[in-house]
Amino acid sequence: GMEDAANIDGVPFRWTSIDGIKIQVLDNKEGYLNQLESEGIPLPYWADIWPPALTLGTLLSESSKSLNLPSKKILDFGAGTGILGLFLLRSGCKDIISSDYLDPCIDLMKRNLEANGKKEYLDSIKKLDWNTPKVGWPLDRHWIFATDVLFEPEVVQPVANIVGYLLNENKDSVVVIGDPNRPYLNPFLNRLSDHNLHHQVHLAYHVMNGSETCMRLVEIRHNSREFKGDLHDVLVSGSESIKKERTIQILETSSSAPPPPPPPTL
Repeated sequence: GMEDAANIDGVPFRWTSIDGIKIQVLDNKEGYLNQLESEGIPLPYWADIWPPALTLGTLLSESSKSLNLPSKKILDFGAGTGILGLFLLRSGCKDIISSDYLDPCIDLMKRNLEANGKKEYLDSIKKLDWNTPKVGWPLDRHWIFATDVLFEPEVVQPVANIVGYLLNENKDSVVVIGDPNRPYLNPFLNRLSDHNLHHQVHLAYHVMNGSETCMRLVEIRHNSREFKGDLHDVLVSGSESIKKERTIQILETSSSAPPPPPPPTL
């Protein structure tokens, strides 16, 4: 039977099922988070499921055949509960590294993998430090996913450095960041040109539990690579449940042209 949900690092969990995937989520969420805030303790962002992971997980699952997902090498960083990786494993992916930077988070991902009968993938859960992209980060990935990773101003620069390093080391990789339009998304996007990267912001409408959420799915590539190909087509056209009468819109495409020279000083 399923093991009891436990405290991990003092955080209380309960088991739930999302689209048939068994997963531990924060128990008594509101009360627990209020208690932490009143005590000034940092919130365990890793312990919850954030909507962008479900939007991207749904989009990729419904498009797994056209994307030939099982043959691709994938990295999910800032993976939290590991829900995106579980969607991808269920879609037939064989080579997906799910990573985060906190020990309790790694523990949580391993429990969630085991609960879904995926013990053989335990070694693909890796602890990777966001401040040292040159240490241990895989450079052979086709696709790199990260959902709701821009949750506070301190992470904007590290995430830009990670994306910059990975896409400059392997110019054929594609990064997709799922974001609920947090205030730190634009400061992050503004840093990408420093790394010779360009991006497209896609708006994805996703109806979950009867309510519609709107996500930004940001596709990032090296300047030497165009926005086209399988994943791009899926991001542009959406999928069965992501479309829901509305197409994914392209909100913005950054120019890969060099910035204009500064005006002459008088």
